[in-house]
Amino acid sequence: KGAPIFFRESEKRRDFSHIAPEELLDGLLSILSFYGKMKKEDLYGILGEKCGMKIVLSVRYRELDKVLFSSERIKVEGEYIFLEDGEV
Repeated sequence: KGAPIFFRESEKRRDFSHIAPEELLDGLLSILSFYGKMKKEDLYGILGEKCGMKIVLSVRYRELDKVLFSSERIKVEGEYIFLEDGEV
């Protein structure tokens, strides 16, 4: 309890619904920190790859949006998403 939760990359498929929101958020923030400004579909695609998925369908975006936008550090500019401070 109280310890930070870090994203765990996997070659075996891990469904988003079976991963804690805090772990998903850590993964999303890490990807944004590395790549900078990204389109949402690219961000979610990379997260999906790190969860052992070949593709992330747009029907899954809503659940990932809920996790992503739970962070006050996320900023949107047009179709691009980025971290306000640029660091995880």
